[in-house]
Amino acid sequence: MIFIVVQMTIAVIWAAILGLHTRRLVRLTRVIAFAAPHERVLRYRLRRAWFWLGREEFWSAVKHDSLYCSQVSLMLVLLVWGMS
Repeated sequence: MIFIVVQMTIAVIWAAILGLHTRRLVRLTRVIAFAAPHERVLRYRLRRAWFWLGREEFWSAVKHDSLYCSQVSLMLVLLVWGMS
């Protein structure tokens, strides 16, 4: 039972970080959610997203949060391993 709870906790932590950084990328590219997806406008938005994916400002936060999630995941696994 505890193993399932730990697995779900790890999955939720990683999903939250993925959602957070996806939201951040959308905010940086200034994508309007309900705008008409014309080909020219869509190409412009994708170009902006590609621009931000190449910037260190975006990836520094992703690296930090990924390392933090890895650390929390490892701590949870070791905690469960020590309890069994």
